Amino acid sequence: MHQSDADIYQRLSAAHLPTLPQVLARLVSHCEADAIDRTGLAELIAMDPAMTAKVLAAASAIPAFHRPGLPASLRHALTVLDPGLVKTLIVAESVRHAFDLHPPADAASLLRFWKDSLLAAHAARMLAERIGYGHGEESYLAGLLHEIGHLALSCVTPAGMPKVSPGSSEGPADLHARISQAGAALIRRWNGDPFLADSVLYRLGPAARLEHAHPLIRIVFAARLLANGASHAASGLDGAAALLGMDVQELAGLQEQASEEVGRAAASLGIDLATTDGKAPAKASRPPGMGPDAAREKLSAHVRSLALFSETGRCFAKQRDRKSLLDMVSRSARILFDFRDDAVLMLDHGKHVLSVLPGSGRHQRLAELCVPLISAGPLAEAATERRVTFMLHDGSTLGIHEEQLLRIFGSECLVCLPLVAQDRCLGVFVGVAESWQLEALRASDRLLHAFGLQAAAALDALLSERSETERQAAFAAGEFRNVAQRVAHEVNNPLAIIRNYLSVLDRKLIKQEPVNTDISILIEEIDRVGQIMNGLTRLQTPAPGSAAEINRVIHDVVRLFRDMEYAPPSVQIAVRTPDEPFMLDCDPNLVKQILVNLVKNAVEAMPNGGEIKIQNNGFVNQDGALYVGLWIRDTGPGIPKDMMANLFTQVRSTKGNGHRGLGLSIVHGLVQDMQGRITCHSNKKGTAFEILLPVSGLAGPAANPGPNNGHYV
Repeated sequence: MHQSDADIYQRLSAAHLPTLPQVLARLVSHCEADAIDRTGLAELIAMDPAMTAKVLAAASAIPAFHRPGLPASLRHALTVLDPGLVKTLIVAESVRHAFDLHPPADAASLLRFWKDSLLAAHAARMLAERIGYGHGEESYLAGLLHEIGHLALSCVTPAGMPKVSPGSSEGPADLHARISQAGAALIRRWNGDPFLADSVLYRLGPAARLEHAHPLIRIVFAARLLANGASHAASGLDGAAALLGMDVQELAGLQEQASEEVGRAAASLGIDLATTDGKAPAKASRPPGMGPDAAREKLSAHVRSLALFSETGRCFAKQRDRKSLLDMVSRSARILFDFRDDAVLMLDHGKHVLSVLPGSGRHQRLAELCVPLISAGPLAEAATERRVTFMLHDGSTLGIHEEQLLRIFGSECLVCLPLVAQDRCLGVFVGVAESWQLEALRASDRLLHAFGLQAAAALDALLSERSETERQAAFAAGEFRNVAQRVAHEVNNPLAIIRNYLSVLDRKLIKQEPVNTDISILIEEIDRVGQIMNGLTRLQTPAPGSAAEINRVIHDVVRLFRDMEYAPPSVQIAVRTPDEPFMLDCDPNLVKQILVNLVKNAVEAMPNGGEIKIQNNGFVNQDGALYVGLWIRDTGPGIPKDMMANLFTQVRSTKGNGHRGLGLSIVHGLVQDMQGRITCHSNKKGTAFEILLPVSGLAGPAANPGPNNGHYV
């Protein structure tokens, strides 16, 4: 193969094969629906060889597409492809068709190619059924693509090389051989079944050579002759009939049936097949620089960007994790810009370096590469200047990191797209291209930049969502730690009571004094420990249907402190309560928990002795609501001013010995959950807490509010 031929074959995979406009219009309409009908989509795509080729090429990058031992299938390709990716492919093709100023072939030639390809496809499927070959869909696919090399060479043939007219069977034998080789090379590049590629490679025969060939090869040989309208006398159709064990009349009947199928397909698309009889001359390409005026070019570029990336953006936004997003960005970039490899480098704003995002790129060593932004080079420029740059082995000075990237990818050209979201550069998308693609890529600068914006927006949203999830998890963990600390704090109170009562109990047993009351208290405190532990998720949850007689709770708490000798003799505890009972709809253990914390704090605040007063002030009407008012006052040194501002929040305790300053925050939470109120008065003569607990089940102020001795500080 000549070097010029090698260059052409290299370009075949990037050739933009034109899709018949009528088919494309139906596909675009089909994609307007939110949910794609895969069956209808497959039927439409199967009408066009170019679009079929694009779908197979896109599916070939997905491992699930390759099924060992099973033939190629368009339906299977559509099954493994993400519907959004298929939409992107169709939208991209429609936009190219709308704005391409250099069509590869004129409409008449393309229509002839379409008719002959579809005719061969239907003929191949009928032939497969006739001879008992069990892969009808593969046969249809082989017939549809049997001249795909014809179309591809039309798109990439340079000036001076004989032009190929799609749909024609005329021309030099060496030219048709090159068409066969080009088509087979494309199919092999998609990792298609080898028999599918060989059926295209040997489509020309001769018949004598194919006598013992695979059935698919013989089917395509005959289908090609039928599609080109071969006759018994002119083409040796009898040889094809002999290969398949048929007679010429039977082949002619199949040819007529296939023509009817193509006619129905053309009618459904509004195509007049009569226009394929003549051969219109190819439309000359416009000379460079004779495009639309600047305003129209700008508008066209804007519309093209919107059309091309609206579906891409929606497709990116549907991805729920980083790996699936990176895979989707990679596949979309390959479809839109023919990159053969890629990677994403994220920007560390703290360290001012670019490093490869885990999960992007197929080279493991890439993860070890860090590119400092202070280095001069296209990669750093893309991030700092937020523009598309190109990295080339063209003799220009490159940094070590850029040279390493080029060597890792084995390429002479890298395209660097800045990933900018919310006016912040997240990193750089690097696409791997070939040097001969550079001119087309430079012309697509606006599209490349728009693609980078779409990818960045999706990546930023995903990272923000993950950050929010991590923040919520950290918040939940912090809340659990706080609750656990509160539980530990509160459990210590009944445990201390139990420990002291056990000492009291031991002494009473030695003296043979009655201990029934003490044992009852121990049982109550053990139950309270269990209640606190069960309330791990929410300490303040009251037991339903509970009722508390406030005076009794007050006296129980005072007895605990006196009997267990927690309060030293130097600390006196005085109680003042009305004679009548005061019932509240609340859990008595929660009221007990509040009082134990406050009395315990008061005892600890007076190491040198003092007095604690606990008083039930009776009913209190505040803002039209009825409460029972309690006072707990000590004669300690008072609370410092700087601590008063954050009195009921968790702060570092001044007590030392592992105290966490949780007691008052727990008291505040318990009072709030009981719909009550708590205030604190403090000066150098002492501290007083006023607690208002709501009275439910009573309307308005009580007829006999009981004694109220006023406030004191």
